[in-house]
Amino acid sequence: MNPPSLHSPWLPYRCRREDATLRLLCLPFAGGAASVFRPWETLLPPWIELCAVQLPGREGRLAERPHDDLGELLEDLVFALEPYCEVPFAVFGHSFGALVACELTRRLSARGRVPVLAGVSARKPPCVPVTEPTHALSDEAFLERLVGLNGIPELVLKSPEMLELVLPLIRADITMSETFVDLDPRPLPCSLSAFGGADDPSAREDTLRGWSRYTEAGFRLRMLPGDHFFLRGAAHTLVQCLVQDLLDEAPGLAPHSQRLPDASLIR
Repeated sequence: MNPPSLHSPWLPYRCRREDATLRLLCLPFAGGAASVFRPWETLLPPWIELCAVQLPGREGRLAERPHDDLGELLEDLVFALEPYCEVPFAVFGHSFGALVACELTRRLSARGRVPVLAGVSARKPPCVPVTEPTHALSDEAFLERLVGLNGIPELVLKSPEMLELVLPLIRADITMSETFVDLDPRPLPCSLSAFGGADDPSAREDTLRGWSRYTEAGFRLRMLPGDHFFLRGAAHTLVQCLVQDLLDEAPGLAPHSQRLPDASLIR
């Protein structure tokens, strides 16, 4: 696989693999950075090239203004990422990233770039209304809600300076997520895999099943051990599930020697 020649600030940790046959675009949770997916580099097989997306306002893009309008964010993402979608690709997003992944898939598909698979994780489908919005809470209540979801690392909680830096970013992302209005009822043209944490009160199994209406192809749902941020503790299982789903959708992409030997364990 010959990647685009120009370096992109949107993909600072792109794991370039010359023999890869598929690119996996990964979108983080509210306030999250691309580095959350870096451990996946060692978990993914050689035929998948990890492309962890870095949004403005975090890590190496700290000096850039973060988005507060989802439409503008999606326009910028399509412009930045479409050059990387000239080969087979898949999209995955966690929490806020799940919404972005869904809408990015919709926009890329409209331009003729249809992913092999869209993966959504730890978020209610857009058709489910937000009954207890977080974005409009006071700073104290907002932080309490995030702590309840295990969404703030201990290191950040102990640092008023870091909290002052990250909380507005998280609030902006959550505002985009909670105020999104789904104006396009058409299902996605690719298969969709949904994932949830067994102990996550914000995205329960029965609610996650609602994602099935967002695809006209295959739908899969798996509940994994952990809370809202199960993608950390259950990363190995989550990646195995994604890889198996990709193999089910496009078995010709992976050499036979690189297929999962224990795929039955994650059915």
